[in-house]
Amino acid sequence: MDAINAWLYKYVVNVYGLVVVGALMVGFGLFGANGLLDNTVSCHGHVMTPAETCTTTRRLVTRTYTYDEWRSQNHLMSRVFTGGGAAALVVGLTLIVLRRRKATAS
Repeated sequence: MDAINAWLYKYVVNVYGLVVVGALMVGFGLFGANGLLDNTVSCHGHVMTPAETCTTTRRLVTRTYTYDEWRSQNHLMSRVFTGGGAAALVVGLTLIVLRRRKATAS
């Protein structure tokens, strides 16, 4: 039974999990809060206008962002999520295809 569980974890959970995580990251990057397809800019749940600023505190350092800076920061994170998710999705699907080809060739 342990051999079956080890095989399932090695070949099924890891590869399919990579595909699922990649798809979720792409979806969040595109459609999530402040995603690439979302034109609104929000700070702490409040929709900002171009005249407003956003103040955040991280590690006891307070920083104030303008509307354009905060929008740029949000879109950068969306691009990172979308790109990383797409890479994980491609790698996962490639591994699935290669393993199936190897199984049928044997």
